[in-house]
Amino acid sequence: MFKGDIELEKQNRLEALFSGDRCVQQCFQPVHMADLRKFMHNLPKQVPVRALGMGSNIVIRNGGFEGAIVMLGKRFGGFELLPENRVRVGAGALTTDVVHKAKRCGLDLTFLGEVPGTIGGAISSNAGFNGKSIGEYFLRATTIRRDGTVKTIKRREFSSTEDLLIDLADAVIVQAILQLEQDTPESLNQRYIDLKRRHEQVYSLYPLKTGYAFCLPDLSKNKRSEPLLPHAVDALVSLGAFQDSRSKLRLDPDHPNIIFAKSKSDFEALEQFGNKIRSECREKLNTELDWNIKFLGKK
Repeated sequence: MFKGDIELEKQNRLEALFSGDRCVQQCFQPVHMADLRKFMHNLPKQVPVRALGMGSNIVIRNGGFEGAIVMLGKRFGGFELLPENRVRVGAGALTTDVVHKAKRCGLDLTFLGEVPGTIGGAISSNAGFNGKSIGEYFLRATTIRRDGTVKTIKRREFSSTEDLLIDLADAVIVQAILQLEQDTPESLNQRYIDLKRRHEQVYSLYPLKTGYAFCLPDLSKNKRSEPLLPHAVDALVSLGAFQDSRSKLRLDPDHPNIIFAKSKSDFEALEQFGNKIRSECREKLNTELDWNIKFLGKK
């Protein structure tokens, strides 16, 4: 654990999060931007860095992640209303908090209302729901690069969202500016209620499950596939009630892009089961699926 300028309470919380036989080499939660710059600058170049919000759609394998994890807490939160329907948001801000603050200002981020995690994580994964994603509203972001330098990246500098995400993979987002669509707070409240109902229908309330597990590659358009693209769902539905007899992990036709477990499951078993599903789709249906979940560390 890299202690840096972290309070003891935060150290204990992060150490508990990554406790085990094998854990990350270093886990750092900076207090301010200068703290983060110093950490990134002093870190040996051969040590990989991964920014982690709330860990949504991230799995650290049993072998551990031999690198540095950067977690931005509420000190990197914040929400500021700007002219022209723009908002400045901190990368450590929770998506749900930002959605509600934007809603009260008459600005629409409701499609992120049920997406867990932080704004930084949402941007770096182009999170979204119901046909919309945050990349469509991204204007620019302040980032800390691997060498500790500060760089502002602008959406117009990239020909596609995919190129933008590749650039962000080697940086830590500190804050971003979004330009949002305007509507009345009353209309946005109703839209949020409708989307929440839709989200519950798609993802189920079953306690032991992954989130949206797979996506369709769309390399020709350089655009990330959305959760409800018909071909992805059709492919998974075609496999039926697919189940692994050893781990008891299963696909449910009622929620075709979600992996369910009867009890807490081993991460390696989850990855193996998911790869088996992808193999079945490839061989039987001639359909290639990509993981929407990111697996970190050694197998």
